[in-house]
Amino acid sequence: MASARWVNANGGSNGFYRVSYSPDLMTSLRDAMGEMEAIERYSLADDQWAAMAAGSSSAIDYLNLAEGYSGEDDLDVWTLLTRNLASLERILDDEAARSRMRSRLGTLYSAGLSRLGWDPRDGDSPRDLELRGLLCRSLGITARDEDAMARLRELHDGYLTGTTIEPNLAAASANAVAIVGSASDYEAFLGRFKDAATPQEERRYMTLLSSFPGEGEFQNTLEMCLNGEVRSQDAPYLAGGAMFNRHHGFTAWEFIKSHWDEMLEVYPDNSVVRMVSGVQALSRPEQVADIKQFFETHNVPTGQLTLEQHLERLDVNAASRQREVGPLTEWLLAD
Repeated sequence: MASARWVNANGGSNGFYRVSYSPDLMTSLRDAMGEMEAIERYSLADDQWAAMAAGSSSAIDYLNLAEGYSGEDDLDVWTLLTRNLASLERILDDEAARSRMRSRLGTLYSAGLSRLGWDPRDGDSPRDLELRGLLCRSLGITARDEDAMARLRELHDGYLTGTTIEPNLAAASANAVAIVGSASDYEAFLGRFKDAATPQEERRYMTLLSSFPGEGEFQNTLEMCLNGEVRSQDAPYLAGGAMFNRHHGFTAWEFIKSHWDEMLEVYPDNSVVRMVSGVQALSRPEQVADIKQFFETHNVPTGQLTLEQHLERLDVNAASRQREVGPLTEWLLAD
């Protein structure tokens, strides 16, 4: 063992346990990414995220590890990384720190995308197509890379005028437009939702109505969840997704709270607890207190255990935010 350059304590990821590594071992594993199997790289990133959530590692450690995945080519690994890194970017309140975080993520995602490129190729597998869409979306939405956002906007403009766009890129481009969209963009999305060419397109544009930053557009989307413009089997998922809106997520919670009895009457019983899963996006202390106080006196029609799991995850997210946001901000600003 004295001559070993790196050690993976869960080779092949066959063990059902978490692994925590010392800083030196973590550095050696990061340097050995190309020698590990995809499932091992996935488990490493997943274990370290769990360690951060438990307080035994830090967001800084996680970002340092993630930057070692620039040569990653596996869809599942990238799906995990982009989701977790988006969560870290989301907790940052300081604009300068957020800008530096986005710059680092832009470098990482650009490196990942360099193997595939923006344009689909004849030899692309379905996983290649999905990975390209994921990286383009992350480069634009999370990293806010200006060139990526402009290219995604161009793709979406083409899609709306009838240009054939590879489906994963079409979805990524619509997401990018919505996240920074104007009132006129919102009207275009609303029209597409109401006159969609396919069920998949209808769901895409319906879901994205909750992503717009404008207060008026967001309020209109919430009202659609109860006025019949959105089917009752779909409305709970639109309302729940609205809590992930960076600008108005808590407004969505307040809407749900104030219309709770009405929602229980019109929404399918088993969809209510799924709607409530969106509270996990609201991790500020005052938001957590409000949510937990509400559920002290209100129950879901079915899935009470699932509700308790949502609230437990909310506590974990809130604790992580409180513990990590300060050190991460300072570290980014000092870099």
